[in-house]
Amino acid sequence: MISRYTNLLKLLGKSSSALFLGARGLGKTKLSEAWIKEQEASLSYNLLDPYEYKRLLSSPTQLINEVKTKAATVANETTLSVFIDEVQKVPALLDVCHLLIEDLKPKVRFLLTGSSARKLKSQSANLLASRAISIRLHPFTYLELEPYGFNLTDVLQHGAVPAIFFAEQKEAALRTYVDTYLKEEIQQEALVRKLDKFFSFIDVAAQLNGEVVNFRKMSRQLSVADKTIGDYFQILIDTLLVIKLPGWDRSAKKQIIKSPKFYFFDCGVLNAAARELHSPLEAGSARFGRLFEQFTIGEFYRLNDYFNLDYALSFYSNGSSEVDLVLSRSRSEPPIAIEIKSNPKVYREDLSGLDLFSLEYPESRLYCISTNDKAYTVNLASGKSVHVLSYQKGISEILGIRGIG
Repeated sequence: MISRYTNLLKLLGKSSSALFLGARGLGKTKLSEAWIKEQEASLSYNLLDPYEYKRLLSSPTQLINEVKTKAATVANETTLSVFIDEVQKVPALLDVCHLLIEDLKPKVRFLLTGSSARKLKSQSANLLASRAISIRLHPFTYLELEPYGFNLTDVLQHGAVPAIFFAEQKEAALRTYVDTYLKEEIQQEALVRKLDKFFSFIDVAAQLNGEVVNFRKMSRQLSVADKTIGDYFQILIDTLLVIKLPGWDRSAKKQIIKSPKFYFFDCGVLNAAARELHSPLEAGSARFGRLFEQFTIGEFYRLNDYFNLDYALSFYSNGSSEVDLVLSRSRSEPPIAIEIKSNPKVYREDLSGLDLFSLEYPESRLYCISTNDKAYTVNLASGKSVHVLSYQKGISEILGIRGIG
């Protein structure tokens, strides 16, 4: 079994409750079931079970009686751990869990998994505020896979969603995954009224992955309102399918008005959504470069979350040149500007965006993530130096983290 950065035993300790979110197929249920087996006293509810779903949907307060009855049988020094899988299917259960935590703490705690924050938000569900920690699960990171063998080309083509990663027929599994996700998370939960428009939007969003999105242009292309395009992207964010990357600016007010980029959360899911699973993937090609950028940004996003580093992720553009990724925290801390190049050899002319960024923000730290084996330095016209690092070493070095173990 591949070791994950998400260790529920460590994260939850002896008494913490948690809302455990992540897209389908990432292994939330498997990790949660392994955790619940380690608890002295427990209850489990699977809302994918039609009987359990209908029972608690019709009367969420049944949970109160069942949890209190079980808690009464547990020794005084023992905490009852309650696991509810796919809680977004019955959002009212969060209010019930809140009530039970208040009434019975520290006697009872909850682990609640979900694959859609959208349903919870849309029903104004109680997200448990400070009474439960929030945990996100992501596709495998390269650091998690490295001890077991990591194949960059395979991950760029098929992604790193565990359910797909271990599938015998990866391409068929990816097509089913995308179709199922759209059907179950969008259609069944009635998040949009005109499904044909939304499905057309998915096609276009996949084609525009990693590009600056012009909502007005996209709305004309799909014959929907500008606001609808924004709503559609928010649905993808809330159903955990897409990462939003805003335009960088030191001013938070100016950053809000800049057009964003959107990246699908996994390369394989992107390829399935864009219908490119059969497209050839060769090192040095434009498609390889786009997927390597997607992979690298996804790694920074996941590891930043796992290690609670609190970096804001954005991109820089001055209209003519760009920097793929900017990591920033407080105003007193210099930003980190990162260019992503899939070619092993990088030259000064490849880094014009970093050159301009260093002139505008002289205190910034400059890096280039590449497929090279050895680290080296490129000197810019601005006089600043760019550290060119392999993705294997560069991502963990920039973030200051180590692999598992």
